[in-house]
Amino acid sequence: MEPKDTLDRLYVLYKGEYLESDPVCLVHRFQARLDVEISALLAALFAFGRADMIIKSVEKILEAMEMRPFEYISGSPEKKIISDFTEFQYRFVKGADLAALLIALKITMQRDKGIGSLLRSFGKIDVEARPFSRAGNHPLKEKRVWRLCLFLREILFERGLAAAKRHKLKITRGFSHLLADPAKSSACKRWFLLFRWMVRKDEIDFGLWEFIKPGELLMPVDTHIARIGFLIGLTTCKGTGAAMVKEITENLGKIDPLDPLKYDFALTRLGILKECPRKRVEKLCGKCAIKGICALYRA
Repeated sequence: MEPKDTLDRLYVLYKGEYLESDPVCLVHRFQARLDVEISALLAALFAFGRADMIIKSVEKILEAMEMRPFEYISGSPEKKIISDFTEFQYRFVKGADLAALLIALKITMQRDKGIGSLLRSFGKIDVEARPFSRAGNHPLKEKRVWRLCLFLREILFERGLAAAKRHKLKITRGFSHLLADPAKSSACKRWFLLFRWMVRKDEIDFGLWEFIKPGELLMPVDTHIARIGFLIGLTTCKGTGAAMVKEITENLGKIDPLDPLKYDFALTRLGILKECPRKRVEKLCGKCAIKGICALYRA
């Protein structure tokens, strides 16, 4: 069976009924554009660790906002935001780290009228004025979405640092981890996940940022995508870094040039739902939708 036929079957299999297994389920609780943008940014940036713990932690943040993220962020004084999240902690991210991010978001909502609006302005800005030169020979340097990620990160990071200085917040390494630097050689998974949610349009993704084409997106590579991608021939890379992102995205682009990330949600379900074992288990592998192109099954 051709890879496209196999992956199309997988895409049909894992649709909206599996939303609750993914942090994006929290974003689907909102309809207003700015509520979606804010909740999506939080869900994506906190998407490290187990899916159930990510959902629990981001849900706690949204509940503290009374499930009205834009109204809360735009209407709350900075000191209230700091006070409301003093006791927050998710792994090594502390309340001060989260508060600095939320204040950066507040400023972005005020000055730029939203994250999408800020990104839309990117083409009008002299890119040489931004620190793209830090990337050196980064494998993704020529990709527009990578540049947009770096641009967004720089804005939020600078505004968050200024807020921390203004309020004497003791931010930790958790702040830098939340706003991971795309210029480094990591897979940049959480930024690319945010863009997938906001650009693509189907039962899972929202399609709000129409100024970016789905074909421009970059694969949000996590441990599941890395392992399964290797098994089905999407990558030969050993490390889960930017080079793997480029290879997997390009190979998926050969299968569906207009929408290479179409298969991301379905492929990650195999790992998240523990339906793809590390060693062949006939009970699972025998009924797997991608067994026809999987090296583990054919071994």
